[in-house]
Amino acid sequence: MRWLVFPALAAAAVGCVSSGDIDLLHREITDVSRQVENLSRQSPDKEALQVMNRKLADQSAQVLKSNADIQADLQELRDQIQALQANLEATSQRLASLSNELAATRERLGGLPMAPAALPTGVAAGAALPVPGAPAPGRTAEPAQLYNAAYEDYLRGNFDLAIDNRKNLSNTPWTYYNYLFRLPISERQLDENFARYDNPEAWALVEQLDQTPVDDPEGLKAVMSDLQLISLSDLPAIPLWYNGAWSQVSSAVWSNWPSADGLNYLPVTWNGYWQMGGMRWLAALEHPAVEG
Repeated sequence: MRWLVFPALAAAAVGCVSSGDIDLLHREITDVSRQVENLSRQSPDKEALQVMNRKLADQSAQVLKSNADIQADLQELRDQIQALQANLEATSQRLASLSNELAATRERLGGLPMAPAALPTGVAAGAALPVPGAPAPGRTAEPAQLYNAAYEDYLRGNFDLAIDNRKNLSNTPWTYYNYLFRLPISERQLDENFARYDNPEAWALVEQLDQTPVDDPEGLKAVMSDLQLISLSDLPAIPLWYNGAWSQVSSAVWSNWPSADGLNYLPVTWNGYWQMGGMRWLAALEHPAVEG
């Protein structure tokens, strides 16, 4: 700013100079001095700028350190989850092995000959007596043994066709598609994909559906359309019926129960239905007014 002031003074010195010009020049010099002083107050000096730069550098370093700590924590959490998954898989395998050993032991015990029982008093030798625990004539195994063997075949995929009623109502179609297409396939399928349908494309769509926000209906429709096409084209499972949710209530004391003409809530409480409407109808029940 100062190099602008001196040329102005030099220009004023050329020619005739009156007292009014001198006063005007003084006022201009005073105004410029005030502007320079104001700028000096508003603009930080070099030392202040250095202090600000150091603070910014310290804050940046702290942010970077925090991000690094968060990344390290996330990696540690991922490692823990992987370890838990590995332990869970190992536990499942041990349980499967124990279950197989138990089933085999039951079969061996079921095939052992029964020890002869002592004859009751008054019964002649050679009389036919029912042996406790022995299968009825014409039957080779107990119902529990038949069921356990059939269920084990079901878990291992040793069947041509089976009827399953495992999955119930849910608040998301993901539950059903996860049941159809779950991967990877294990030696014993415990809860999903009993048909052992191996389709990585379908499973990738199921995982994509899991990551699609519930407030994105168009995105949900796009993913589910592809899943519906695969499920209806390949039929890993054949839908037979919709499950019902039955209940029996009495209005002798409480009223306003769920009904076709009233509350449209699920009237059941088993199998997690408290979280899918059970609490709503419970809160809506009404007690008749007590007459005074």
